[in-house]
Amino acid sequence: MEKCFKILLSTDYSNSVMNAERYAVQFAEDTDSILIFFHVYELPLSSTPSKPLEFAKTRDAFYTSELKKLEDHRDKLFRSLGIK
Repeated sequence: MEKCFKILLSTDYSNSVMNAERYAVQFAEDTDSILIFFHVYELPLSSTPSKPLEFAKTRDAFYTSELKKLEDHRDKLFRSLGIK
């Protein structure tokens, strides 16, 4: 039985990280490993919100937007490597 790795791939979507992303994807594919994409973002708030419900809606919308960006980035990377 081969050893399966869990690979955490941190990205900031920059061109300078593209080689590392390609290497990680190819390594994960070659070793049948699990690849986890990770992107940290900062909520665009300058202070604690006074209206918690509005904050929650804004936070959720921002999270959904950032998740979509990450998924699009992943899909573009996979297409560039010919991976489905």
